[in-house]
Formats: sequence, structure tokens, C-alpha cells
Amino acid sequence: MQRNERLYPSWKHTHYYGLVQLRKKITQVLDKYFTHRNDYIFLDYGCGSKPYEELYKKVSAHYLGADLNENELADIFIDRDTGRIEIENNYADCVISTQVLEHVESPMNYLKEAHRVCKEGGILIISTHGFFPYHPDPEDYWRWTASGLKKILN
Repeated sequence: MQRNERLYPSWKHTHYYGLVQLRKKITQVLDKYFTHRNDYIFLDYGCGSKPYEELYKKVSAHYLGADLNENELADIFIDRDTGRIEIENNYADCVISTQVLEHVESPMNYLKEAHRVCKEGGILIISTHGFFPYHPDPEDYWRWTASGLKKILN
């Protein structure tokens, strides 16, 4: 079985510390907010290779990955032109977005769509880069400070 380097990076990995901290924070949120039922719906918005799927499936079997149609691992697709996900309003208990926002052409539209599909009282787990080398996948547009990210989320 191939090692999931995003979830369990080798200590030699260039981003070891950041990846370990991200896994710890996700686990803390899951332990705090998602323990009293097992039917939560998680939507991984910009799922990529679904590196954190294992963590969410420990809490609930209802995990969907959304991404652009080139991603064969995606369960549902994001419309490249509109940014819309073909899911009803208030669908997910938790929307996950890890290391995606810097690749999105319109962060405001992306976050509005995350808000639309998240249930009222649901949780958005989001992480992105403040300082990181340029990495187009397919594009790389933005960097965020904690203050800037809070402002755009509010």
C-alpha cells in the first residue's frame, strides 16, 4: 500500500511540520464537533487526491469529494465556468477545503458556494497558504494572512 504523504509525511518531507499540524488541527475539529452521531455529511471541496478522506471516514461514511472534471477521484464535479457544485443547498454538515483557495480564480465565489452547500450551523474547515512557493495546479493566484482570510470569510 502506498504511503499517504499528505496525511502521514515522512520526517524528511519538505513540508513535514505544516502537514503534521494540519492533520492535528483537522483531528481536533472532528473530535470536538463530530462525535455524537455517525451520519454526518462531509464535502471535500477541491478534493484533489482526497488525502484526508481517512480522517473523515472514521467519523462518518458520508464523504464526497468535489473537484474539476479532470480529477478521476472526484465523486462530483465543480463547474469550471460558474464554480457551482451540483448539490442542493444546505447539503453538508462540514465543508472541507485544504490548500485549495490559492488555486481558485474567484475566492469570493468559491466561498459563497461553500456557504451555500453547508448546512446552517455547519462547519467550514479551510486551510491555505500564507507563504509558499509558486505551484500552479493548474493555476496559483493568491497568498493569505490570517487577518485577510478572516476578512474574506466574514
